[in-house]
Amino acid sequence: MELDNSKKPLRVAHILLGLNLGVFALLFILDPKLSTETLIRFGAKVNYKIVDGEYWRLFTTMFLHANIPHLLFNMMALNIFSRDLEIIYGKKKFLAIYFIAGFFGSFGSFVLNDNVAVGASGAIFGLLGANLYLFTINPEAYKKIYGSDILVLIGVNLAYGFMTPQIDNAAHLCGLIGGYFASWAVGMTTEHLNAKKRFPFQASILIASLAFFLIAVPQYKSSWKYDLQKGIEYLNGGQLSAAKSYFAKGQLKNPGISDFGVLLNFIEDYEAQIDNGSSDTQPDDTTTE
Repeated sequence: MELDNSKKPLRVAHILLGLNLGVFALLFILDPKLSTETLIRFGAKVNYKIVDGEYWRLFTTMFLHANIPHLLFNMMALNIFSRDLEIIYGKKKFLAIYFIAGFFGSFGSFVLNDNVAVGASGAIFGLLGANLYLFTINPEAYKKIYGSDILVLIGVNLAYGFMTPQIDNAAHLCGLIGGYFASWAVGMTTEHLNAKKRFPFQASILIASLAFFLIAVPQYKSSWKYDLQKGIEYLNGGQLSAAKSYFAKGQLKNPGISDFGVLLNFIEDYEAQIDNGSSDTQPDDTTTE
């Protein structure tokens, strides 16, 4: 009797899964509470930091997770949805779809969600978008292999996201769209990249990328939200003059935001206390013999 020594080939998804688990383990060792500060330090999506040039956060956020359930749910989904897709699209195209979808998810979160965000959900919804592409080009063949549950699965996941306040729905929806467009743009493993039918989708991805850097980023930088976040950053760093400058600019842009007045008053009161403390200090006139 001969033993079967054949091994299943290592999938790209296994590498992605390992990276996610490794990063989570590292962060958990450094900070078991997985505080927001730690997530930001290691690459969470933070809008004003992205505007300041930390564009890598659009991708590093895909490898960070807020807690164990968040990690396990995403990794299970990644393992399940990637099995056939790697074969159908090939490893390189699969990776392209995954990261383009992740970028679209971060883009959507940047535009529609000002909160700190982490997770691979945008990229994983992109894998649902890749399945939706397969369904679109040949519904009958897709149904014979996978059934017609793909539409239900997408609908249920999106609905659940909209019913759960802490879920970044913008990242999910834009990741889904990004995965769909990316799949059209690259095609399956046997299809050529330069096919005419792919050009509109390749152009759409390029246009969306340019729109992010040429429109979304400058627009955010000119908004009161940027001024508020930058002011808080300088305030936390003890740079009161810079903080006051940003809070004052933000207040002019949107006087209805009460945070600006509160923070400006706090700084003025703090500076007044410092000045009073300095004036109360009397010189020592005593002499010694």
